[in-house]
Amino acid sequence: MNIDDINGSNYEQVVPYTITCDTAVRDPQMEMTLTWSGTQSDFDDSAVATDLNGLGIHLKQAGSDFKLHTPLVVNETSLPVLTAVPVKKSGVDLPESDFEAWATLQVDYQ
Repeated sequence: MNIDDINGSNYEQVVPYTITCDTAVRDPQMEMTLTWSGTQSDFDDSAVATDLNGLGIHLKQAGSDFKLHTPLVVNETSLPVLTAVPVKKSGVDLPESDFEAWATLQVDYQ
């Protein structure tokens, strides 16, 4: 990844995930939600912070922003496509370096 090419569009990748429900115990009246959590970047409420200051990983669902800690109602038969794309804070010069970011995608029924 070229640091100078990070613009919130380049390097976007699909986040693979599956949800398997046991239909014998699943109540169809219950609502399913997805929530992702992690340390929010200080410049984008849909991006998890990395260990490289000024760099975040922005998550989208079906092309729209997927904000951290905000449940998204989903249908288990047609799950949204999740994508992740690196973003950088305006005015920050990022060094070329390895980086890490951590997030959790959680499924809940209510």
